[in-house]
Amino acid sequence: MNDRTYLKPPWMQRHVGNRLAPLFGRSLVSRLSVRGRRSGQWRTVPVAVLEHEGERYLVSYRGLSDWALNLRTSPDCRLPTAG
Repeated sequence: MNDRTYLKPPWMQRHVGNRLAPLFGRSLVSRLSVRGRRSGQWRTVPVAVLEHEGERYLVSYRGLSDWALNLRTSPDCRLPTAG
């Protein structure tokens, strides 16, 4: 697998995990909103934000996720800050 492989999230993650993630609190999970690359509609997904040396990073642990593909097409996004 190369770094540009898309792995579709399993059913359980899409239908259960994404709905439960916000219950873990903003310290562990943030909500990223991105515009769909084809529809232009806003899509919101739970993401983990990693901090390193004062910078924040989003890591797509499943390869090229939909939100990563959408961000590459249009960097228009919303990621609320903690606090």
